[in-house]
Amino acid sequence: GIVGAFKASFNNNSQDNGTDESTSDDKNSPAEEITTSTIEKTEISGFEITKKGNLTVAWTEAEGIEGYELQFSTDKSFDTGVKTVRIKDGSLTQRVLRKLESGKTYYFRIRSVKGKDSSAWSKTKKFSYIRPYITATEKICNVGDKFYVKLKGVGTVSYSIKNEKIATVNEKGKIKIHKAGTTKLTILGENGKKYTCVIVAGEKETKVNNA
Repeated sequence: GIVGAFKASFNNNSQDNGTDESTSDDKNSPAEEITTSTIEKTEISGFEITKKGNLTVAWTEAEGIEGYELQFSTDKSFDTGVKTVRIKDGSLTQRVLRKLESGKTYYFRIRSVKGKDSSAWSKTKKFSYIRPYITATEKICNVGDKFYVKLKGVGTVSYSIKNEKIATVNEKGKIKIHKAGTTKLTILGENGKKYTCVIVAGEKETKVNNA
């Protein structure tokens, strides 16, 4: 599932393990000095949250090049706090970024590289990154209660309740308690990860009249 306003084709050529390849903090790079229009340009094509909660950035493949330079920053003008990731394989079209700060909006751009030459930078794309989490891992409630448990930072594929005699959930994540007991809510995220919440339901509270 794609997260963001535009779609991309994601594959297995970028695994969510290890460390980012050749990442530096400076805005400029060895390819900064010589830029030629004969190098085919590439564009950022999409974002996806991985099962581990990291961000995959995808781009279009350029022909006849040796690699790419991907830059990102919280500064949309790329004047401060710029990180550069150098991808040395021109056949790769995505990269997993693992050290982004949750709650920040990042700006991304990329260019193709061949030797000391590079293409022009792509259009800048932005992504507001939130490390995925479930809004509650345990819910104490009573029979008759209705409430929501949601995922943040990633889209939801489905909701399910282990024991539907105790509780039920609809397609929007609204939970209704029917019977006292303990059960579990499972939410499947678009990143393929399952998030769970334990539901502990007590008997419906009764009002005591003090006559």
